[in-house]
Amino acid sequence: NAANNGPVDFDEDGGLRDIFDIGLKYSQSFNGVDVNIGARWGTGERQGSAAGSSNDVVLSGVDGTLGSTQTLAFDADSDGLADAGDVVTTATAATSDRDPETWGIGGSVAVSGFTFGAAYVENDTDKSGGVGDQEGFNVGVAYDLAGPWTVGLEGYFGEIDNGAGKNDSEYDAIKLAASRKLGAGVSWDVYYVYAESKNDAGDEIEGNLFATAINLSF
Repeated sequence: NAANNGPVDFDEDGGLRDIFDIGLKYSQSFNGVDVNIGARWGTGERQGSAAGSSNDVVLSGVDGTLGSTQTLAFDADSDGLADAGDVVTTATAATSDRDPETWGIGGSVAVSGFTFGAAYVENDTDKSGGVGDQEGFNVGVAYDLAGPWTVGLEGYFGEIDNGAGKNDSEYDAIKLAASRKLGAGVSWDVYYVYAESKNDAGDEIEGNLFATAINLSF
């Protein structure tokens, strides 16, 4: 089955600490043109772990073969295979310290009722061979119609590195939305999203989403 590959996950493995993150933003208007540019960079420390092992009782199965990191701690029928009732020891290798990084840059330009935006973000896991590295970018455009309505179209396109010799996993999403101002600080959104996910084996999952929301700002 295909896995759902979501947008960039900045802390996929968890346990990140000693985090440092910095961002910059520039906003300016030139003769009716509004420009916004932003960027960020962050890093942290994820401690490695010592080698270890765990013992698990085989609950079912007959003449099961052992994995490369497994040994029989208890072999009830002395056949050298993992049968029901046997105890299997699974070894876990030590992992080294890693210093993952993330960075991104984006911007928007608004003129004559149109707003054009784009952003790119990258996540470096610092794992051997780049396994788990993620990158994604999104582009979009919105138009402020005469009256209370704003409509927009945007897309996100991302990839996950699965390591040497494997295809990248992919995640793409397209969103069509409309927003109506209902009053001071209140708006109503309605939108449609089409999303597609593909794993390294080429298996795909497609999805469609229709949703609505009420937004309040103070």
